[in-house]
Amino acid sequence: MESSSSSNNEVVQLGFPETPRKGDFDIKNFPSKIGGLPVWLLPLSNNIDESFFTCSCGENLSFLLQLYCPLENKDNCFHRMIYVFFCQKCWKKKDLVKVLRINLPETSSYYDGEEILDIKKILEDETTKKINGKLKNLLLDEYFISTSQEQKEASKLYFNFYNNAEEKSITSNDNSLNQMKDDEEEEIIFHNTKEEDAEYNDMVKNYIKENPEVNIDKVEEESDDEKENDKMIDSSNQDIIMNLFTNVTNYDKKQIIRYYRNNYYPLWFTQEKMLSTKNTKCNNCGGDVEFEFQIMPYLFLIEPKIAFNDIGTIVIYTCKKCCDSKIEGGFVEEHGFIQRTGENFRDLKDNENTNRKKQIEKLQNETEKILEENEFFPGVDEKNADEEGFVEVKKKKNKKHHKKKKDEDSDDDNNEK
Repeated sequence: MESSSSSNNEVVQLGFPETPRKGDFDIKNFPSKIGGLPVWLLPLSNNIDESFFTCSCGENLSFLLQLYCPLENKDNCFHRMIYVFFCQKCWKKKDLVKVLRINLPETSSYYDGEEILDIKKILEDETTKKINGKLKNLLLDEYFISTSQEQKEASKLYFNFYNNAEEKSITSNDNSLNQMKDDEEEEIIFHNTKEEDAEYNDMVKNYIKENPEVNIDKVEEESDDEKENDKMIDSSNQDIIMNLFTNVTNYDKKQIIRYYRNNYYPLWFTQEKMLSTKNTKCNNCGGDVEFEFQIMPYLFLIEPKIAFNDIGTIVIYTCKKCCDSKIEGGFVEEHGFIQRTGENFRDLKDNENTNRKKQIEKLQNETEKILEENEFFPGVDEKNADEEGFVEVKKKKNKKHHKKKKDEDSDDDNNEK
């Protein structure tokens, strides 16, 4: 899968799932695939840290997909594969997937052009077998990924919207992370700066002006006051971006991959929690990263084992220079980011949904009873808070209950006498 390096020839490549035929996953075919086990291009002995395949929670990772995407304009990327993994336990609540990249020149210890020099060494490698054993934790159904160009109408919508986006929002010359100590862990920024928020808002406004036919109702009710109109547009940005996502993907509804490695923006699912990569650097060389491809929600419709996740899109960022590992055939860890839909997909088992609804209703009823039995004075004076921020709240006295309790205490005293 290869995108043009020229912005004048804007072509988005799409990937679609297909039932594999015999030989589709042979290593000599350098396959792009979903599910099953990875097709490794070389033996993993001495080329990778096995701890990568264990999540921070202690669970083994699972394999999602791999994409073969050589770069013709880079001599060191004659062969290039990107692998995507996830933790079955953690990715329901964390916005990260784990990504590996490997690239090789035309001639190496493993290949002479497209000719494999020692296929037996690759297939029978003990480290490879060990790692594949870990990845069997959750085997997804296997699909071959076929590719084709996106329809012109869809690409036009996409490029028109993001045409005003500046390159600095994806990559920057901020070298602040290079000054971090060796023992500190790199952190990806998952929020936009004020400048970037304003930039997205400007793109939305320009998109509305250039494409009035796709405006939503809130935007069409224009006010004479420009300031009020801008506020109205800003409040509708999320709907417009989601609307754009739907309009573009409706041209090719079964797409699972959108590939456009041309320093451009992803097709965001929603404006909520777009990823800023301003301070994100390559884990290997410390250079800038850029958007390469994204995984689309149709993937989760064909893979029922992971269909319950609220994932709008998964965006993959890679090193802009496509740097080499320190050793030949070594892997470089790249960045993957999950943008959520904000809604949980329904579980596959209806009885689990029914039980969950009953538990919620029971909890709500219990909460209402507690509130009725425990009436507190409204309002709290924050000035009376202690050092830890706690405030003493006194319970209202129920006069009838208090009188009854007092009479009972009096009777007990008389009995004792």
